[in-house]
Amino acid sequence: SDVPANWEMTMIGMIQIGETVEGTLTTEDAMFTSDSTYFQRWVIPITPGQPFTVDLTSDDFDAYVLLTRGGGDKVLENDDGGGACNARLVYTPADDRPLRILANTARKHEAGRYVLRVTAGSAGVDPKGQCFDGP
Repeated sequence: SDVPANWEMTMIGMIQIGETVEGTLTTEDAMFTSDSTYFQRWVIPITPGQPFTVDLTSDDFDAYVLLTRGGGDKVLENDDGGGACNARLVYTPADDRPLRILANTARKHEAGRYVLRVTAGSAGVDPKGQCFDGP
């Protein structure tokens, strides 16, 4: 399993649909052992059948966003779906089990500031491969 031993302590807070939060990934945050990337978890309350869009943007790192259930079961993930190096995923929950949004990075040992935005409805998701690292 790739879930860190301190999984339950990785919760940052709650984000509601319609909210935008700012956060900072640091080298003190939890790390996935499989790819050495830091992450922070946010709980999102949901309504069955109501689609929502998650955008994770950062000027400091290549954003990677995951949607999980309970103990870390992966539901959906995205790397560059939000344009450039930003991540976006769209999901319509089938039940009201709370989900977790993981603010993560696409490359190991990256850290920095990010903006996490959750909006109601479905936005377009860009195809993979739009992220360029400079010249």
